[in-house]
Amino acid sequence: MRKTEQKPAPFEHRAKFAAAPIVAGVSTPLDRARGLRRSAGDAARKFWSRTRNRRLGGFKFRREVPLGPYIADFLCPEARLIVEIDGDQHAEVQTYDAARTRYLERLGYAVIRIPTHEVLHDIAQMLDPVHLAVYERTMELQRR
Repeated sequence: MRKTEQKPAPFEHRAKFAAAPIVAGVSTPLDRARGLRRSAGDAARKFWSRTRNRRLGGFKFRREVPLGPYIADFLCPEARLIVEIDGDQHAEVQTYDAARTRYLERLGYAVIRIPTHEVLHDIAQMLDPVHLAVYERTMELQRR
């Protein structure tokens, strides 16, 4: 190194990879998705344990995926299928859910909703129709 050049501070090279600072009360969809992944409920954790790493028929699933102003619970990109796990609070926000579903469908995704209690009480039985929906949707997209 020449005398005019300064040696970088330790770990300075990592600064470009650091997350952007979050202003109080303001966050990006990606920050919200990360928070949702960390604080997932029992049903989401159970569903994820059965679908991650291509465990459901070899199909890839991602969880808490930002799509525009919304965050999808689970997404199978190959099938362009979103699986939403709806708790009891979703009965109160049907208008919001309907608008959200319309938005996602305009983006080319199909959306299926599963009540939380079905995931918690009989995941094996609940996964069969999800697997079938993913398979059928994949076949449909291949024909297009």
